Amino acid sequence: LIQAIDPLTGEIRSDPDNGLLPPNNAQGRGAGYVSYSVALSDAANTGETLTTRARVLMDNAPPDDADDLVYRVDAVPPISHVTVSTLNDRNDFSISWDVTDDIGGSGFKHVSLYVAEDGGDFKLWQRQIRQASGEEVYVGRVGHNYEFLALASDRAGNRELPPSGATADDDGSATSLGQLPQVDATTRGH
Repeated sequence: LIQAIDPLTGEIRSDPDNGLLPPNNAQGRGAGYVSYSVALSDAANTGETLTTRARVLMDNAPPDDADDLVYRVDAVPPISHVTVSTLNDRNDFSISWDVTDDIGGSGFKHVSLYVAEDGGDFKLWQRQIRQASGEEVYVGRVGHNYEFLALASDRAGNRELPPSGATADDDGSATSLGQLPQVDATTRGH
């Protein structure tokens, strides 16, 4: 419930010309909108649903109920497994990966492959591969030691984290929950 409060008296303002917004005119003076965001509890589980409802009351007009929006929760990131095989004595490797997402989750989106040389930080090697399983060849340098890591993301934006104590470059993954609707024009209140 959004109501205008007089800052001097603390009383609710009931005058339609002296509220939250001035009356709308042809220049759009008085046009406005309301938005909100919702954050899930850490206790939310994959498969649960979140339902949003909105009712708009404008002056003396009858209430306008928006359609319910229902979102299915995906609470955990996918899990990747990496298998490394030596190809020759020149430090070339076959890197295989396989990614699984939790049952009822939003589904696999992409996986990024990382390499660490001589115990250093993991550096991005292959960015956002769209296949949940596959194989790539890494050509290393003779006399160096290598470790490999795969970090996957799902369609809900959950991203697998590197193991404790390890760091990995950001692969540019971003959560996308869609876009806010665009309103071209406002309508006159009743």
